[in-house]
Amino acid sequence: MRPTVLLYPVALAALTSCGEPCSLAGSWGWTLNANPSGSSLNMHLTYTRLGITGTAIAGPIGGVPRAPDSATVSGVYQRGSPAFVLTFNYRSGTVVTYAGDIACPNMLQGTATSGGQSYPLAFNRQ
Repeated sequence: MRPTVLLYPVALAALTSCGEPCSLAGSWGWTLNANPSGSSLNMHLTYTRLGITGTAIAGPIGGVPRAPDSATVSGVYQRGSPAFVLTFNYRSGTVVTYAGDIACPNMLQGTATSGGQSYPLAFNRQ
């Protein structure tokens, strides 16, 4: 019985280190949310065996005043790189694809693509 107790934490650590998707779940904020222009992007993700779902809200972008734009988020978690691919479907009609990797436990790093343009995008766990 004793060896089982000792191996259990090791087994859990191995599952987490080999990419268990549980670290995607939760609230995330764009790393530049505190920038002087007031731009912001926040999302909340839930992970199930069927995929990733969530919501997001974007504030003004680049200091241009506008009403916040909400989005539904859907995606997949996969082995390898990128570790996940998310699609943001904004109420305004904008669609953004975000593919990235998890820098466990508190950062997502990847590339967002919209309208044929790609740009780096990172999130911190909130």
